[in-house]
Amino acid sequence: MALEHWTFRKNVHGNKDLLKDLRRVLTNEIQRRKPREPEHLDFRFLLPLAQWLCEQGGYTMKPKGNNPGNVMGKGDLGDFNRPDNIEIVGGKEKNVPAKFAQFSTMEAGTKATLDHLQERWFGTYTQILDGGSAEAYVRGLYPGRGKDYATQFQSVYLAGVRHRLANIIQDFISVIEDDLKEADRDLESIKRNYNAAMQDNSEMMFGTPRLHPGVISHNMNQRRMLDSAEKVATGLQNQQTVMEQENAKRKALLEEQLKELKEVQKRFKEGQNIQPAGAVTAAAGSK
Repeated sequence: MALEHWTFRKNVHGNKDLLKDLRRVLTNEIQRRKPREPEHLDFRFLLPLAQWLCEQGGYTMKPKGNNPGNVMGKGDLGDFNRPDNIEIVGGKEKNVPAKFAQFSTMEAGTKATLDHLQERWFGTYTQILDGGSAEAYVRGLYPGRGKDYATQFQSVYLAGVRHRLANIIQDFISVIEDDLKEADRDLESIKRNYNAAMQDNSEMMFGTPRLHPGVISHNMNQRRMLDSAEKVATGLQNQQTVMEQENAKRKALLEEQLKELKEVQKRFKEGQNIQPAGAVTAAAGSK
């Protein structure tokens, strides 16, 4: 079953990997078609993900047939029948059984979804690559003349996409905030482990009588133990420094992502393009 927003929010830490996987599979495909740097600030995936949630009823990496966009036709594994398919006919919901493409993987299904948009709804496809607005994205799905993507009225479909997009953005803000808390917990763990290791090593160092520099000891084993303990202490200090530096880099990237995502949220609420070409230019050199 697909994961709804309210269920996700009950356990952000436990559910966040699903959202990250969805971001990864979409971003990889979008970047392949139109690269954008820095990649960690690329939020163009939000637009197609909002449509996926409208189609699937929530977050899932296991849609039927690995077909998140409900593409019709044939996939690399043929097709599957959906007897409970609902369409809007004459303004009313009607059960219309239909065949949908079946794919071997989510990656294959994601590629096919974007190929499908590129071939038949190019206006929507360009909105993904350019980080456009929800309104322009949905408008591209309704060219008219019997070629519309969905049987729902355009205004209804737009309301659904906007509702989903607003919640998705907030959910990803929660994901990044949880990642920041996790980074803080990791830093505390690094410090605890370092202090414990230094304490163990100190017992060896200070439990061994220190030798005066000019005195020759007859206990060479004692000298070796002391030298070894001092080398261990230096190694532990270096290791802690490296781990703390890596943690600091991780936090800096997360804070940068959070800042940009909140800008995306602001632009979305104002009906603007969610991530226009120049939106992340200032941060591009910080990757």
